[in-house]
Amino acid sequence: MVNEKTAIWHKHLAKLLIAYLMLFSFPATASDALTFAEAKAYYTFEVINNINWPQERQMDEFHVAVIGVDDEGRAAFESGNPKILLGKTVHVNFVTDNSADLNRYSVIYIAEKKLVSAGLIFAENPEALIITDGKTQGSAKLINLISTRNKVSISIHRDNLLARGFKVSIGLLSLAGSREDLRQGLRDLVKNLQELSLNVEIEQQALQVLGEELGEKSKRLDEANQELSDNQVVLNRNGVQLNEMLTEIETSRNEIASNQSEIDR
Repeated sequence: MVNEKTAIWHKHLAKLLIAYLMLFSFPATASDALTFAEAKAYYTFEVINNINWPQERQMDEFHVAVIGVDDEGRAAFESGNPKILLGKTVHVNFVTDNSADLNRYSVIYIAEKKLVSAGLIFAENPEALIITDGKTQGSAKLINLISTRNKVSISIHRDNLLARGFKVSIGLLSLAGSREDLRQGLRDLVKNLQELSLNVEIEQQALQVLGEELGEKSKRLDEANQELSDNQVVLNRNGVQLNEMLTEIETSRNEIASNQSEIDR
């Protein structure tokens, strides 16, 4: 238990160091070398790969619904599909039917021309990771891809993500975070690290107490084993004495019987 806690503690330290480095060296955007459509597809898959998914949500595959893209966007998603993310197969489906059931999708991408439907889709799919091409209202926002004159950037809504069980990872912040997002991520990491450090200390103290109790019980067991051994020696000695007494009694009986026989003659 303590070894596992310590490993997690080291992992948090590594994340903390990465976060510090990112805070002072902001990453370049993928859209510097890609078309807008390609950048949006790229970032969609990167978000899937970097966000912390709810642990209780067990999925064998990622099913991604892409809604409202044009031919260029469709081509970008088809060519950019990594096939495997986080050890799971990625399936991309292009949805054109407004009445389609989206509950089976773990990820929903909404193109700009379908943003009018974002609020309804958000409300009707409470477990999905929803990524929108463009700004949406805060009440219907998880991940927004924001296009400017020369790049695509990512905007996140931390509270709404948490409400759906997602957590903002350092990897996601490296793609999407503003400096304030990174500072908040640092604060969260520091808090988690402090809590984990306290838990490790508690576990170590508990292990020390357990070791002392085990030592005491081992000592008592050794004493009990020694007492058992001593008793066995006494028992063996008494057994020998009993056999000698039984032999003596039998000998005496034989002598008595012999003497009685002599008397009776």
